[in-house]
Amino acid sequence: MLMILEVKNVSFDYPDKNILKDVSFGIEKGDFLCILGSNGTGKSTLLKLILNILKLRRGEIFINGIPSHKYKNRGSISYVSQKATGFNQDFPATVYEVVSAGLYPSCGFMRFFGKREKLKVYKALKKVGIYNLRNRLVGRLSGGQQQRVFIAKAIVSEPDIIILDEPTVGVDVNAADSICCLLGDLNLQGYTIIMVTHDLSSVIHHSNKILMLTENEPCIMYDTEDFLKQNISAYYHHHREV
Repeated sequence: MLMILEVKNVSFDYPDKNILKDVSFGIEKGDFLCILGSNGTGKSTLLKLILNILKLRRGEIFINGIPSHKYKNRGSISYVSQKATGFNQDFPATVYEVVSAGLYPSCGFMRFFGKREKLKVYKALKKVGIYNLRNRLVGRLSGGQQQRVFIAKAIVSEPDIIILDEPTVGVDVNAADSICCLLGDLNLQGYTIIMVTHDLSSVIHHSNKILMLTENEPCIMYDTEDFLKQNISAYYHHHREV
């Protein structure tokens, strides 16, 4: 099967530090990949290279078999950043307006949304369980509700891949579990998911692949089942962020 995403021998340096070294892995359509590692191992940097936010200097990244720098269908990849939540309480945008912004790459910023576009927004809101909040100001929602808003924004364009950078940061334990269950459900519906997380316990049983990044060592890809059998979680917690 053609890899939906393939990373080959990717390295990246900041002026004062080598952050990634010869990272290689691949995922297929329908995979749910968790990227683990302590601070400084390059998790967010790797996402930014995949998204072409940072320029690739060494190595290759292929999306649907096409080199990432030549890949034009950027609307097929959605991104939920680590700082997606935390809106000012009076931020003047409703849930509906924020989610509809996910259609701008394909429809244009100034284009009038017709019935078809509105139905897409409603469908995304229903999928993440916040249709009843559609007219509420985003800044008035809880952290967990805000994160659902941004997940809805990510899926409204029906992308091939959803990339999330620590989506459970800043929410309570129950909300974190709920978000991970939602992502698991979306994955079962066919969405390919790549997620950076420290919240291993909430997501481990929803993922099928684990990528472990360790400072100054080669990355390791595991099937989640093998990861659990080898008790790698004990290793991970030993190296967790403090």
